[in-house]
Amino acid sequence: MSFIQDLRYSLRRLIKSLGFTATAVLTLALGMGATTAMYSVIHAVLLNSLPFAHPEQLLVFRESQKTGEMSVTWPNFEDWRAQQHSFEGLAAFDVRHYDYFDGTRTTLTRGARVTSEFFPVLGVKPESGRGFGASEDRPGAAPVVVLGHKFWQNELHANPAAVGKGIELSGKLYTVIGVMPAGFHFFFGRNEDFYVPLGPEAADPKFNNRTAHGSISVLARPKPGISAAAAKTELEGIAARLAAEYPATNGGHSVIVRKLVDQYFSEIRPVLWLLMAAVAIVLLVGCANVSNLLLTRGADREREFAIRSALGANGYRIFQQSLGESLWLALFAGVCGVAIAYLSLPFLLHLGPSNIPRLDETAIQWPILGFAFVVTLCVSLLCGVLPGWATLHIAPEQALRSHSTSSYAGRGRQRVRSALLVGGVAITLILAGAAGLLVQSLRRTMAVNPGFQPDHLLALDIILSGDKYKSKQASQAFFSAAEEKLRALPGVTDVGNVCSPPLAGECGDYFYSIPGRTGPDEANLPDANFNIADENYFRAAGIRLISGRRFLPTDTDSSPHVAVINETFARKWWPAGDAVGHTVHFGGRGEAGDLLQIVGVVENTKQYGLDSQIDPEIFFPEKQHQQGAMVLMVRTAGNPESMAAAAENAIQSIDKEIPVRIHPMSYYVAQTLRQRQFLTLLLSIFAGLAIFLAAMGIFGVAAYAVASRKAEIAVRLALGAPPQNVKAWITMRTMRRVAFGCAIGLVGASLGARLVRNLLYDVSPTDPLVLSATCALLIGVALLATWIPARRAAAIDPMQALRAE
Repeated sequence: MSFIQDLRYSLRRLIKSLGFTATAVLTLALGMGATTAMYSVIHAVLLNSLPFAHPEQLLVFRESQKTGEMSVTWPNFEDWRAQQHSFEGLAAFDVRHYDYFDGTRTTLTRGARVTSEFFPVLGVKPESGRGFGASEDRPGAAPVVVLGHKFWQNELHANPAAVGKGIELSGKLYTVIGVMPAGFHFFFGRNEDFYVPLGPEAADPKFNNRTAHGSISVLARPKPGISAAAAKTELEGIAARLAAEYPATNGGHSVIVRKLVDQYFSEIRPVLWLLMAAVAIVLLVGCANVSNLLLTRGADREREFAIRSALGANGYRIFQQSLGESLWLALFAGVCGVAIAYLSLPFLLHLGPSNIPRLDETAIQWPILGFAFVVTLCVSLLCGVLPGWATLHIAPEQALRSHSTSSYAGRGRQRVRSALLVGGVAITLILAGAAGLLVQSLRRTMAVNPGFQPDHLLALDIILSGDKYKSKQASQAFFSAAEEKLRALPGVTDVGNVCSPPLAGECGDYFYSIPGRTGPDEANLPDANFNIADENYFRAAGIRLISGRRFLPTDTDSSPHVAVINETFARKWWPAGDAVGHTVHFGGRGEAGDLLQIVGVVENTKQYGLDSQIDPEIFFPEKQHQQGAMVLMVRTAGNPESMAAAAENAIQSIDKEIPVRIHPMSYYVAQTLRQRQFLTLLLSIFAGLAIFLAAMGIFGVAAYAVASRKAEIAVRLALGAPPQNVKAWITMRTMRRVAFGCAIGLVGASLGARLVRNLLYDVSPTDPLVLSATCALLIGVALLATWIPARRAAAIDPMQALRAE
């Protein structure tokens, strides 16, 4: 019964001290909630995101030569598969877009082309039906398809009788033989809709060629007992034999091996772990500062405990009341922490970039929520009951004789509180400094010249698939008609056509040589990105011509083959002269290739992102190198988004079965910044929380200094010390520790610079301006947090304080 009474009494005391209660509860709840939400994201993305058996065992292979890596050709894959003995199986895969026609409308879908070993290597089976057999994975086989679960639900309305039915993909009828389980995807960011066999493509002589480095990668799982290193060695031996057998196409080629998990998470992992470190810092700073707040409260109540003990109160009863307050604080902080976790998780998911896999499937993890609550409970109990525990060993006359000589506020404990303050300031500065560096990096990235004019520019992404547009003449006729229709729209000022616009990645890359400087038969040819554009593209996109000319309508198959190159390509080979008039041999070793005359040099454009490097790039004229996947660039006089519907209708008027994806170019700019903005915003939020919590800790230490030295302060004032001197004395006592913490934090930021180096663009990880500004901010916050206790100390009435002693 007494414990229930003490719980009620403790609750009433906390209600009376709403300022203290709210500060302690909010501090603990913020650390607990933020930690839980962030770790839930990491659990979903890094620890539980790959829906295959033992994903850590899976390896991905690509071909390589000294100039870099490249895709695997189909004949080389077949030789690898036939000659290897170290793997349970080798599976080839790539991605292709297909038109899906449901009888009324056509949509653009994404299909994975895989060999029959693909699902067995992953260790997954279709939820219904079956996977591919070897007979279906060869030229001449009847078209079959395995559907992804979402595609089956959305497009076939989860029809249980779908297996055995036919669906139309790019004008060809495929028989559905299986449906994959819910949640299964191999590719992340842009998930695949279905899977089709890759082997039938070998009927095409161009595909079945050792120089045809398209987009194939190879997936494998070593047999039990065989290490990844041993398996790689075997494949390297096979590649060496192929290089000796086919020197014209395979000479100098080897194998690049990566773990699948590294390929997926190499860019995402450091971002998420940095954020996890940030919320861990928030939790640590919160716990340390709540400790100081609770100890400060204990100092204020020491005389109360002493009087109650002198009047005959049982020391264990006093301890029990302190325990009750700690339990209430832990309970309130736990409830608020759960609420913060659930409220902040949707915010995290909304901000997250699309290339983070399974981010949208993240849910609060109760084990980590329980762990954060246990930490909160331990801090509350340890620091909250310390004053009550001390009453068991207090001599009441000693406590009543001098309020300033606390039995539990000895020098050892003062050192602990100082260490907590210094450590909290140091790690807060490290976190705030990292956030400042990322803010500066984002600012520099946003100021980068992308090489084109994205304002008033609309991009229409069109992929012509199927037999209808298989010929070059048919696809050229479609895009010519599309440009005419779009140019006739009111508000359109220009239209151009390109394979891959800026910031959207590459159209492709391949080998080349410079006649007279690099021979086409050299073992290690350089490679460059290639792109395809029409005569209007550079003008429509706002890409500056540096020398020479753009493409002309007369650059056709019947005219000499020409090329336009970017600045990087020109500077690499003709740094002191003009590249116009020189020739480039485009093709791999031993290939006839194509001899191109350079007719123009254009300004560099960012292809992979505003913070990416610029590679050499070759542009081919559309009429000489037409392909079915192109992007129409529409320059508008007004808001480009307002033209989207009219532009789509113009395309549909030519062929209503052609799906169109439409985005303003500002969308591509935003996408390249989204991951950097995500990291910068979240780290800044966590740094702000840490600074707030550090301020609470500084306030607690300063308040404790005032509470524990009332008599000393009263004596100083009674002897004539000006109040301003008392304020300065209290402020300097605290600020010395803050300065020491800042010094340690600067050292820690310098030592930890390598952790954020790869996340920065055009900013040094030890940028003196950012770190000094962070120090100034933290010192300013510390001065503000110290001002209230210092003002309170200066306002002490010496007579009342000394009379109380």
